[in-house]
Amino acid sequence: MLKPLEQRIDDVEDLIADIPHLINLRLENLLSAMHETNTRIALIDRQVGGFVRDIRDMRGGVTRQLIAQDKEIAEIKAKVSGIEAKVSGIEGKVSGIEAKVSGIEGKVSGIDSRLSGLESGIAEILTRLPKV
Repeated sequence: MLKPLEQRIDDVEDLIADIPHLINLRLENLLSAMHETNTRIALIDRQVGGFVRDIRDMRGGVTRQLIAQDKEIAEIKAKVSGIEAKVSGIEGKVSGIEAKVSGIEGKVSGIDSRLSGLESGIAEILTRLPKV
C-alpha cells in the first residue's frame, strides 16, 4: 500500500519549485522530438518530390517514344498502301500478258497445224515426184 503523498515527499516546497524546471525539460524533449520529426518529414517530402519528377520524366519519355512509333507506323502504312497499289497494277499487267500469251499460243498452235499440213503436202508431193 502506498503512503500518503506527504510521507512520500520529503519537501513539497522543493518539488513545487522544481515543477517549472521539469516542465521545461519535458517541453525541450518534446520540441526536440518535433524538430526531428519535421526534419524526417522534410526529407520524405523531398524524396517523394524526386519520385514525382522521375515519374513525370519517365511518362514524358514514354509519350515521346509512343509518338515516334505512331509516326513510324503511319509511314509504314503509307508505304504498304503504295506497294499494294503497285502490286495491283502489276497483277493487272500480268493478267494482260497472260491473255496475250494465250492468244499467241493459239496462233502458234494454228501455225503448227498449218506447218504439219504443209509438211504432209510436201511429203506427198515428194512421193509423187519421179525419182532421179
